[in-house]
Amino acid sequence: MGNQPLLELLKEAEKHDVRIIFSGNSPQFSSVSRGEMFKVFSDRYGHVFLQDVQRQRRSIDRDVSKYLAFGKASVAVDAIARSGGFIWNEDQEDSIFSLVEKWANDRIDFPYGTCLILASTNREVKFINDLVHRLRVMQGEISNKEFECDTIFGRSRISEGDFIEFRENNNDLKIINGDQGVLISASKNKFVVAVDDKEVSFNPEEFTAFQLAYASTNYRSQGRTVDRCYLLYRQKMYKKLTSLYVGMSRHVRRSYCFVSKDETPTLMHLKAQISSDNDTEEYKNTLDYTIKKEIEDIKKSKSEEQVIERLVASDDFFSYSKGYGLKLINSIKSKIGLLVDGIRDKQPDKEFYVYTEKPTKTGVVEDVKEAGTFEQSLEDVVKNNGVKDLDVKGLFVEQINSLGVARNYTIGSVDDGSDKSGSHDAKVESGSPELPVDEI
Repeated sequence: MGNQPLLELLKEAEKHDVRIIFSGNSPQFSSVSRGEMFKVFSDRYGHVFLQDVQRQRRSIDRDVSKYLAFGKASVAVDAIARSGGFIWNEDQEDSIFSLVEKWANDRIDFPYGTCLILASTNREVKFINDLVHRLRVMQGEISNKEFECDTIFGRSRISEGDFIEFRENNNDLKIINGDQGVLISASKNKFVVAVDDKEVSFNPEEFTAFQLAYASTNYRSQGRTVDRCYLLYRQKMYKKLTSLYVGMSRHVRRSYCFVSKDETPTLMHLKAQISSDNDTEEYKNTLDYTIKKEIEDIKKSKSEEQVIERLVASDDFFSYSKGYGLKLINSIKSKIGLLVDGIRDKQPDKEFYVYTEKPTKTGVVEDVKEAGTFEQSLEDVVKNNGVKDLDVKGLFVEQINSLGVARNYTIGSVDDGSDKSGSHDAKVESGSPELPVDEI
């Protein structure tokens, strides 16, 4: 929680004599805006630490979560390696395709399980989302009638059956940022998305704040729980242990981290990258930084203090008297300022409670007449996402041929071992591999 909403919450709590109990995990990501007061409160007033990890099923995964939480990077990396959690590839593009291939195979082996792909940037997320969409179209899992739309991060092809995430609050649609659902009906001027127990209808030419939801950024995944998680490791984005901690602790059953050898050649390099000093300037607490006004006030105050010191040190009686007079005035002003700030801080900030909805961006929706071959569609994805020098010939061909008959499954269903799959039936092919005990 950022400082401003936290301050307003504390004002209301004091006004109504309410006790607030904070619960969280300071080693994970802080708020986008200035914050990290949870860590400050924990350090100053003490805390109770819950050590029993409940999310992960496997004991080694629970150990990894504890190691990462306590900053034991080297031990955590060794444990992940022993459990088969790292998958190494030659470069970043190979890692992306290896990740999507693993995701696709696991979706067939575990059709009732929830899963999530994590990347570092919105650009990588969009690229992966587009790849997954094309793969599902070619496998017959979703409609082959595609619509090319403007989305929040650029143009993407979308079909009925795709998993969609909304990226803005919208009172008219009764949705909030992060709501997800399945696109159950699509036309050029109307999309219908099933979100929980309701249907959300909108014109994709008038509302573009949505995206495919197979992948997400590591930051946005915080707080989520899925059965299986697939993490794309980037050396530049994982200098802080927090990133790996969040990414490798979203899962219940299994988590995989895809590493590129061109950025991270060996396990030792990976340990060095995520064990960088978190006390360096780059990773200071956001409360350690000042805003522009505070910097200007500090400079002004120092300048005034220097003038007063020179006057007080003067042998001239009038200068000496003026210096002490200014010193007294500044002392009184400071005390009055603290008193006024204390009173003001307890008053609700009226501007905070005024919500102004962002203007909706319009877009263009085109009916894709011909999907083409899978290799051609991959080339389109690569071109549309600005990825250069990537040879897509033959990618996924062996994997696609091995999948056999397309199988239907419900995205977001609960992996509880039952046969309940919502509105779709999962088709289990004869001869499917027997599930390992820890995967059931």
